[in-house]
Amino acid sequence: MIDTPDTTAYQTRHNGPLKPEIQDFLRKTRDDQQWSYAVLGKQLGISSTFIYNLLNKEARIGTNYLPNVIRHIERLKSGDFQMPNTDEPTDTATDNPMIDHPYNLRGGLQINVRLPGDLTEREAERLALFVRSLAN
Repeated sequence: MIDTPDTTAYQTRHNGPLKPEIQDFLRKTRDDQQWSYAVLGKQLGISSTFIYNLLNKEARIGTNYLPNVIRHIERLKSGDFQMPNTDEPTDTATDNPMIDHPYNLRGGLQINVRLPGDLTEREAERLALFVRSLAN
C-alpha cells in the first residue's frame, strides 16, 4: 500500500491553493536554483503553466492530485535537485513531457487530460473552445 501524505500541511483548504509557506519555499528554490517555471514544473511533475498559476495567481490544486506533488516537494526540501526519473510519455516531436491533469467533472466522475508540459495560454484557450463545442 502506498503511503499517502497529509495534504493539510500543504494546502489552505480541500481543493484549494498551496499554503503561503509552501509557495514561498517553491519560489525560493526556483530563485536559488535559477530555474525557469518549466524546470520547476518538471521537478514537481506538473506543467510550467500550472506551477506559474499556483505561485502567482492563487490557483487551486485538486487534493487528490496533491500527494504526488508533495512527494516531489519533500524531495526538493531534502536537497535532491536531480530531475526525477519518470516513465511519463513524451511528445516525441518536441521531446516535451506530457502531464496528466485529473479533473473532477461531476460527482463520482473524474477524467484525466494529458497535455504538454509547456502548454501555452493560447493553446489552452483553443482547447477550451474545442471542449465547449462537444457539449450537447
